[in-house]
Amino acid sequence: MLQELGKTHVFKRMDEIMRHDPAAGGRPSIYLTFDDGLRNQLEVAYPILRELSVPATLYVCPGLVESGEWIWTWELRARINSLAPQEVARVANELGASAQNVDAIMACLRALPAAERKEAAALVRRVSGSFRPDHRQSQRFDLMGWAELRELDPRLILIGSHSMTHAMLDSATPDEAVAEVVDSRKLLESKLDRAVEHFCYPNGRFGPIAESQVRQTYLSAVTTQNETLPRPITDLHRLPRIGAPEEADMVSW
Repeated sequence: MLQELGKTHVFKRMDEIMRHDPAAGGRPSIYLTFDDGLRNQLEVAYPILRELSVPATLYVCPGLVESGEWIWTWELRARINSLAPQEVARVANELGASAQNVDAIMACLRALPAAERKEAAALVRRVSGSFRPDHRQSQRFDLMGWAELRELDPRLILIGSHSMTHAMLDSATPDEAVAEVVDSRKLLESKLDRAVEHFCYPNGRFGPIAESQVRQTYLSAVTTQNETLPRPITDLHRLPRIGAPEEADMVSW
């Protein structure tokens, strides 16, 4: 797919978004992005990008690097999926989810303020205490370490922040916004010795407090709004993206 898209488009990193000018003519641009800093992005995607010389931007949660944890949304979804139906129903009822299934429970978790979400996550972990990731899950959800992130060629891969811990920023307090938005940039820059000037809102969620910090700290920010880039770009801190689900084909692109 990358080879075919490369015949009609130009791949760029997010540090080139400032110069995006559809009126300039030539081939349209694709800003290829990857979220979460998963190890499989290094082991599967990166060799392909390097072989084809396709630049991309990778958004990382530095507070989770080498913590032994997964992104919490992946972890809790996997834990809930490991439960028997009656246990799923119990969790859904206790959290007040709209239905007794994993999607409803995850939607409920995402909507909670940080402190309540922490308590709800503890409930899920308690109920799923016997959960152990299998090899396939580890391959899919384990995160890169600092040494692996430093392996990524800075001429090809731009690294941005995905918040410190993949927090839902629509309910962030001022202190939480600083810790997740501002401090994540500082930690990435200190560990990787490269500038970090671009941001990705976890799950596309943000409120006015977090957005204000993002606008003060980064040159751009991407959302999960499923649209192509506007012509011209009017807001660099609310950029839409087109998702790439597993079933996507060339017609979708």
